[in-house]
Amino acid sequence: MAAPKPQQCFELGTTLEYLSGIASVSAVSGSSTAPYPQLDANDPAKRYRVATVVETIGKLLTQLEAMGLKKSLEAAKELAPMNEEMQTYLKQAPDPQGAILLDHFADQLIAKSKAVTAAVKAELPG
Repeated sequence: MAAPKPQQCFELGTTLEYLSGIASVSAVSGSSTAPYPQLDANDPAKRYRVATVVETIGKLLTQLEAMGLKKSLEAAKELAPMNEEMQTYLKQAPDPQGAILLDHFADQLIAKSKAVTAAVKAELPG
């Protein structure tokens, strides 16, 4: 395996950081952030929509494959069935763009993404 480029490592790190920080429906604020537009993007109801999480998991799998991180890709394969479940849900949801994660599902995604992070750390040089 050729050493990954710094840009690849940075992009992979941001993807993993996003997934490990997943928030769920219980973290949705009842307060309006409208007066604080700089906070609006971090509102869990907007930041962790199911559609965004699905897209991010797909991106993670693509990044790991492109970087040739076979052990990390193997660890990430546990995310694939969950991703498929979310995609199926989105196809049936009345408001796919507004769908957010439920607590138990978010907790499982966080645990699996942390396992992938550990695999990446073990596999990358230095």
